[in-house]
Amino acid sequence: MSSEAGYTVLRELFTKVLTEMRGLLDQGEYDRWLKPLSVESASENQLVIKAPNIYFEAWIRDHYLADFSRISKKIYGNNIQIQFSSASRPFTDGDGSPDTKKLAGGSASVLTNYTFGLNKKYTFSNFLVGTSNELAYVASREVSRNRGTFNPLYIFGGSGLGKTHLLNAIGNQLIKQNNLCKIACLNCENFTNELTEAFRCDQVDKFHKKYRSIDVLLIDDINFIGGKKTAQEEFFYTFNSLYESGRQIVITSNKTPKQITDLEDRLVSRFEGGLFADIGPPDQPLKKAILEKIVHDENINLNEEFIDYLSSLPENNIRTLEGYLTRLGAYASLNNNSLTLDKVKGLLRQFTQTENEKIGVDRIMKITCGFFNVTVDDIKSKNKNQAVAVPRQAAMYLMRRHTPLSTTEIGRLLGNRDHSTVVHANRKVQAWLKDNKDFSMIMYEIEQALLAGSGERQSDGS
Repeated sequence: MSSEAGYTVLRELFTKVLTEMRGLLDQGEYDRWLKPLSVESASENQLVIKAPNIYFEAWIRDHYLADFSRISKKIYGNNIQIQFSSASRPFTDGDGSPDTKKLAGGSASVLTNYTFGLNKKYTFSNFLVGTSNELAYVASREVSRNRGTFNPLYIFGGSGLGKTHLLNAIGNQLIKQNNLCKIACLNCENFTNELTEAFRCDQVDKFHKKYRSIDVLLIDDINFIGGKKTAQEEFFYTFNSLYESGRQIVITSNKTPKQITDLEDRLVSRFEGGLFADIGPPDQPLKKAILEKIVHDENINLNEEFIDYLSSLPENNIRTLEGYLTRLGAYASLNNNSLTLDKVKGLLRQFTQTENEKIGVDRIMKITCGFFNVTVDDIKSKNKNQAVAVPRQAAMYLMRRHTPLSTTEIGRLLGNRDHSTVVHANRKVQAWLKDNKDFSMIMYEIEQALLAGSGERQSDGS
């Protein structure tokens, strides 16, 4: 085969590979990462694919090379050596500066709009301490008084036990002591997403400058980085840069470093070099104290008998218990405070369900859609119309309350949405439950249908 014929064949192969990849990815991902690629050169058994810049090239190699090789062999029948290259310089807008709109597929970079991300409502003064969280609390207070005492401080424990609260409390206390202290507080998923944007927009230097010039890094849910090679490499060098210059690092996770899937040994070693502080499940007195504080702060009208019952339940996730407090308070408000202990037990019957009886995500979506007269496809779509957005948010809330899924997993199930979208939906639904009686009644009926296994009002669409 002549070189010209080989080039033509492999160029056609490249087009076919892209067509098949388009069927595997959502449109947004395809447009961002694969559409900008082109063929630089080809021979009988080698295809060189050109990316816009070196950072783009690294991302493509890490995330798509295996798929390119597999599909090429399936179509061509022989092994094709696939290599990637990049332009000798980034796109420019005429004055020599990078044109981020071209590199980002038309969207401006998010890097310059990022804030420190501290949540001011989380402080040490409103964190209730018990034997299960005392070590993490004391260590966090010490870090806020004397940066570098424990570096890194690694706080781990189950969901809803107060890790995020302590992380923000550290930052808020440091700002209170010195408002010039530069602090970045963010979820690990946001760190990874921002790194992705930096690669696409050829702004990795800005990313480095931003995160390696801060005084304190507070990173939540580091377990998200497991298996993500590029993000791990970036975090390793960011960690080293901060650590070696005496900057404070605090990390939270639902796992110990060795339990995080596919976490590089060098990161395990760095994380284990500081202080481990675990947060265990709260005992009944601590659960009761936390619930009483929530009832007081949120002005929920529930008597002590119901709080005693809630604190006796096996559920330890405080966010989940707070959701049930909100549900009971809304029901009491709608029914002129006619709650009885038997009624409370009925409303919270899911706590006594066996594993086989627990509510699944498919059932939540179908029943929720039936009540709102939309289809499952509707709430998974990009449609932002209120008639679709409200049931989507309701489904997110119910999945968060009735399943062990994380916000990230729920977002993926409902149209590959970001975890922050699920967090926002959860907050909106909780607010509606307090303020909107019609909405509260619909949600109450949906929950009763879920618990009773009723499918009478399920939508036929899916």
